[in-house]
Amino acid sequence: MRFRPRSLRASLTLWHMSALLIVLLVYAVAVFAFVRANLSAAPDERLGDDLEWAAAMADQNADGTLKWFDEDPDGDHASPWLQVWSNGQLIFRTAVAERNLIPDAENLARQPDRRIVEVHTPYSTARVLTASTSIYGRPVVLQVARSETQMRGELGELMLLLLL
Repeated sequence: MRFRPRSLRASLTLWHMSALLIVLLVYAVAVFAFVRANLSAAPDERLGDDLEWAAAMADQNADGTLKWFDEDPDGDHASPWLQVWSNGQLIFRTAVAERNLIPDAENLARQPDRRIVEVHTPYSTARVLTASTSIYGRPVVLQVARSETQMRGELGELMLLLLL
């Protein structure tokens, strides 16, 4: 059996409710897409800043080997996830990178094309930026990464809010 409104008033009310529901759905999808695009851009920009930080924090030991400062000297900020490769060998890793290993990091280090890649780890998804550069005349590959956990949490909260 099909439901049929008994009056014109009920019929118009159903049509208006349907139209309003469609408009609200389109609005929610547009808001979610806009916020997601903005939230996705922020970690990518921070990865570029982390790469610049990594190049600036390098120093050379008396024996010619390279070293990096692992922590902020003021103690205000922890260093980012960073790995440094030279001739296919890992020569430095921050404490953050030591605790949060990324499975495909070595393969990504072989292709330092300044491309941001999403990598799934056992605990979260990370964005990894790999680039080759020269530090003190020595060619190295720098890798920086940021977790998407916070961004995904914020998107989940927004989705719940839009559904409510």
